[in-house]
Amino acid sequence: MRWTNLFVLAEVFGLACLCSGHATALAKETALVQRQTPSENRPFVFRGDNRSPREIRDAGGFRPQGDGWEHDESSYILDHHYHAGPQGCGEDGGVFRTAYVSLAQERETAERYGRWLYEVRATPNILDSEGRYPETEVMALGGIHWRQVRRYVLMPADPEELIDEGSWIENPEYDRATYDEGPDAFRARVNVDFPYGLRDGELDSDSDDSEDEGDGPQRPLFAVVDRFMDSTPGMYELYGGFPPTFQQYAPRDDIPGSGQTQPAQEPQVSYDEAAAMLNHYINSLPSVDQALQDLLRDIDRAACPSFIAPGSFFGRHRRAAIVEAHSAAPSVDIQNSEQCVLGSLRAEVRLHNWDWAGSSDRLFLEIGKNSKYDGQQPHYKLKDSPSAGDTMPFTIDIADAFGTNLVTLDKIQYVRLVSRTDNGGVGSNELALKGFTAEDWSWGRDCDKFKSIDFEWHLSSALSAGTSDDLIITKERNHPINQEPASGLIFTHRPKLGTSGKAGLNLTALYGTETVPIGKVNYLQIMSYEGISHESEDQWKWGGAKFTAICAESGKKAILNKFESDYYWHYRTYPVEMPIKVHDWKWEDENLQGNHPFPRDAPKCLHHPPHPKSGASLATPPTPPIHYKQARHLLQPRAVHTSSLLQTKTQTSPNLRRFFHSQAPKMAPIPATMKAISITKNGGPEVLEYTDVPVPVPQPDEILVRNHVAGVNFIDTYFRSGQYPSPTFPRILGQDAAGEVVAVGPAAAVPHIPGSTVVFMNGTGTYAEYSTVKASAAVALPEGVAREDAVAAYLQGLTAWTFIRRAGLTQPGEWAFVHAAAGGVGSLLVQLLKRVVGARVIATASSPEKRKIVEGLGADYALDSNEDWVARVQEITGGHGVDSIYDGVGKATFHKDLEMIAVGGSLVMLGNASGNVEPFDIRPTLGPKNVRLSRPILFGYLTEREALEKYAGELFEFIRSGKVKVLHHATYDLKDTAKAHADIESRKTTGKLLIKIN
Repeated sequence: MRWTNLFVLAEVFGLACLCSGHATALAKETALVQRQTPSENRPFVFRGDNRSPREIRDAGGFRPQGDGWEHDESSYILDHHYHAGPQGCGEDGGVFRTAYVSLAQERETAERYGRWLYEVRATPNILDSEGRYPETEVMALGGIHWRQVRRYVLMPADPEELIDEGSWIENPEYDRATYDEGPDAFRARVNVDFPYGLRDGELDSDSDDSEDEGDGPQRPLFAVVDRFMDSTPGMYELYGGFPPTFQQYAPRDDIPGSGQTQPAQEPQVSYDEAAAMLNHYINSLPSVDQALQDLLRDIDRAACPSFIAPGSFFGRHRRAAIVEAHSAAPSVDIQNSEQCVLGSLRAEVRLHNWDWAGSSDRLFLEIGKNSKYDGQQPHYKLKDSPSAGDTMPFTIDIADAFGTNLVTLDKIQYVRLVSRTDNGGVGSNELALKGFTAEDWSWGRDCDKFKSIDFEWHLSSALSAGTSDDLIITKERNHPINQEPASGLIFTHRPKLGTSGKAGLNLTALYGTETVPIGKVNYLQIMSYEGISHESEDQWKWGGAKFTAICAESGKKAILNKFESDYYWHYRTYPVEMPIKVHDWKWEDENLQGNHPFPRDAPKCLHHPPHPKSGASLATPPTPPIHYKQARHLLQPRAVHTSSLLQTKTQTSPNLRRFFHSQAPKMAPIPATMKAISITKNGGPEVLEYTDVPVPVPQPDEILVRNHVAGVNFIDTYFRSGQYPSPTFPRILGQDAAGEVVAVGPAAAVPHIPGSTVVFMNGTGTYAEYSTVKASAAVALPEGVAREDAVAAYLQGLTAWTFIRRAGLTQPGEWAFVHAAAGGVGSLLVQLLKRVVGARVIATASSPEKRKIVEGLGADYALDSNEDWVARVQEITGGHGVDSIYDGVGKATFHKDLEMIAVGGSLVMLGNASGNVEPFDIRPTLGPKNVRLSRPILFGYLTEREALEKYAGELFEFIRSGKVKVLHHATYDLKDTAKAHADIESRKTTGKLLIKIN
């Protein structure tokens, strides 16, 4: 019985032990691996895993495999982890132990494994051997804690389908305070600096000073690991002690479990149990070992690591083969296969389009059963030496394959693709498909060709969404910049923002025929074209497109609406990409919903008589999906320019080469150091030091900006003085700036063009010649807005505008009160409240000169901040009070605010220039008037890119239209920043203080 159980498991699981801590159900055929060079060191890494988030959470994270791994010296050897042999990852003793868990730096690599994709915060215990192991694999020494998992997503069943970016689920227990905001957050990276001896276990004499464990043997590798973990900066703070203690969490229902997502039929034995059983029998019964080797005779021992790390290479690629083969094999949704008689049978086999997917052998299709083949399955040659991407249709002779002129669907249960060498021998590649059921079939469709395709389109209404380029629709891929495509339609000429229209595709020009097979409409592209090669690129923001096609056979209308909403910025080197699958089309008539042009749920065969001409036929297979590498630019922008940084002989930062995605040509080279204002301790303006510091290195999702103008804000003085604690020293201050994009990270969420001007805030410190900032946090500066105005209005203007719209909620005609109205935020609040909202504005200022300025900005009343302004408010409003108050003073004005506020009014505390408000009892303080009190933070309103673009676009439009006037107090040189701090703290400034840098 044990023998039988073993082979049942071997059939189901194949060779499925994973050296990363679990086993997975696999087919046992071999597969090839495309080796990749390692990518750059990233703050996040990825893992594909069959286990659900709830299972990972219950374990406390991704644990190393094998009980007692921490006491096994061999478990600390990276090569041991990676090169676990084909005997189920086991060695003598029956249990495989490893101190590591495999992850991938490239998301695309991790997407190949398992059913769930996890994004994990990198920590110093994650080791990168920089090319020693393929597929950008990295190893987590001691595993991964659940608190490191930032988010997770269930991968599509179709391996070629892109992950819906909106499907990611944030981990509510991700330790953001430690990994994103803590003082050691900057150390959260993959580690390339670790003891070399961990790679192969060979230690030199200097490193072999292991500790003695009482009566036990010495443990040199553990000693090396122990010292490494103790001495690495940030290791304890970010990862914890070693060996690790995995936290146990209380149950919670909002974490997805296996029961919510597992297939209906699961093996009764767990993956880990199956792997353990295999290991036990393999090591205890040599004959079983040999039997397994015979089963897996084509697997090269040296190639075993190709599919056991980081999860299981077979995991998704074997499923991919089966999914495609089922679609290409006989396919129709039938209720009773015994009553469906086929009069003809046609198969279509398609190879993947990867470079290595072809074969030098001859490819045969085996199907049916006929005694004339002497016990062999009937086989038919498809092609000699097929190439990658080849499609091979073949009409099967039913009489030859099955020995009868008619065959029912239930007789088609086994199909095999096999390669044969020139001498007739069976090659090393085969794919067996079996277990066909009635549900695997679907009816042939009644719409094979389109005779016309029209599309409706629109541009976004966002600021600067229009373009001076022409827009073209074409089916060509990777078209050269500034060359009009050979086949395409210019459907709009220099459209403005919000423009929309309708156009028809010229099918003859695009496809060469008046009608086009539906499967041939598998890709369309919207590109911009000027025709003047030296013209700079012009960004434009697409809105979306909807396609309507008419079937040539029936005249019915089918629609394609998956591209109706795009709303991304594009330019000549970043077109709108539209990969199309057959099943994306739907009937236009709502009454025909469910009667899909290419049905997934088709009529049942019982509705048709069992007749040779019943109409059952092979469904045309879907068009080949775009390869994930070609589809990457749908998720991230392409390279725009070759970096001139890499050719310059000027001294540069050694890390820039690895991180920079692009740099515009003809730019000055980026130096290794820059001038900046830095603080090493808290204090007065005198602690601001004008010094040389390294140019910051952008992360993959960031851009590097050469700053032209930076702003001075009260919050800078708070961090300098210590009123707000600084997370680290030394620190470069500064919140906002405008400048030139000089480099774009490869994973930038927004495709900024090198050489373009952007305005941003919350970067790495803007009192410097260069700053890095997340690409999603920078906004392109529109025409008609000066850099100085943009910086003067950006942080303070967004603060004023979002606080009005989201916190104060001031309505037209209401009374609004603004403290310190001559300052940067105050002056913008007055203008926005009066000229945009339409409120009645009362404001304060400390001098006659400032009050005159405030009146000029639109305030209905400008009061002296040194007089009894509470009494004046009661007088002006007839005892009603003010409906909203915007207070940046804080402690000195808070209680007076409560005296003059109206019942149900909003008190927005936007600063504390006079000090923090002292603690108070909420009920007696706010209750009598039902006051809404808030202390908002700007960045909380701008977490979504759409919100940032919305409010920034509105603000810039107010400036460009003249509704808002930006006040400038003075502009200082970078070296004079201390004077700027002294001036702003004196309370004698009017408007924004700026620092001129480059």
